[in-house]
Amino acid sequence: MIKRNFLITAVIFFMMSCANILPPSGGEKDINPPKIILFKPELKTLNFKTNSIMIEFDEYIVKNNLEKEFFSSPKLKSIPEFQIKGKTVIMKIKEELEKNTTYVINLDNCFKDLNEGNILTNLKYVFSTGSSIDEYSLNGKIENLPGYIDTNNISNNVYILLFENEQDSTLKIKEAKYIIKMKNKKIFEIENIQEKNYYVYFLIDNNNNLKYDKGEVIGFQKNNTIIPFVEKNKNISLKEDTVNNKQDSINQQKSNLALYLSSDNTKNKIIKIYNTKYQEVYSFHSTFPLDTIHIKDVTPSEYKIFVFEDENENNKWDSGDFLKKTYPEKKLYNIIVRVKENWDHKLDLIF
Repeated sequence: MIKRNFLITAVIFFMMSCANILPPSGGEKDINPPKIILFKPELKTLNFKTNSIMIEFDEYIVKNNLEKEFFSSPKLKSIPEFQIKGKTVIMKIKEELEKNTTYVINLDNCFKDLNEGNILTNLKYVFSTGSSIDEYSLNGKIENLPGYIDTNNISNNVYILLFENEQDSTLKIKEAKYIIKMKNKKIFEIENIQEKNYYVYFLIDNNNNLKYDKGEVIGFQKNNTIIPFVEKNKNISLKEDTVNNKQDSINQQKSNLALYLSSDNTKNKIIKIYNTKYQEVYSFHSTFPLDTIHIKDVTPSEYKIFVFEDENENNKWDSGDFLKKTYPEKKLYNIIVRVKENWDHKLDLIF
């Protein structure tokens, strides 16, 4: 009897030792960001008098670059103090708020869940220290970034700024009346602002110092459109890697070059041609929708043909001036052509 019980026990032990022991399944991975359960005071509270705002989430959360991502409109002088207790955030405003003013507290990308790190986006808290919420909104479109702007080196700090007064070259983000951080670089909309006239600016703050520095992408609203540009110190920029630097041969036979211009407007246009040494060798004016330029005895080589609209008629391309609120003159062509020896060349330039 004792031997039989020992045998059964041994068999059971052997079977258990051969089994694969797996941890219990935790289910599907959580890919959803935290959700808001409630705001206290509630969203769009009027006659706001407290300095403390509570936000309750449906799961445990932690901060996510809060100091960099947080901003408000109008701009608060300092970032509020944030305390996180489990699923609850307490935000304490450390300054006296303006009277009869609608505030938009932007908390986009400021929090994420504790376990999976899912970031909460599109979170904002709106309230008013007066008896009504400002419902006026301002929108517009942004033109494409010019080709000479290196999009690989542009930061994500893209802002639309509203000022009640026109700004000079010391444009500072923290002094804006209203501010939004852009995600879509094509259109913008600022909500919950007072119905007034504003000066609207576009800024890509590459060095994150909260102000405009020459060389950063800037823009201002003109006819409901913002055209981003970069102020340059030189009238024209010719990169050395676009034209081969080699000496012209003195024994080469000359060639002819014909430029056929076709345009849909009669604005004054300048055609400039540069040699491999970046020297201007030809310059022409054209003010007609159709024009033909014949150039004889051209030394065979590579040339850069640059065409632009000379709006101020100073015979040079102007890169734009933020202080004078002038945009860069429109570039129509910026190409390189190879003129072969003893050859008649024809080039169509359609604007």
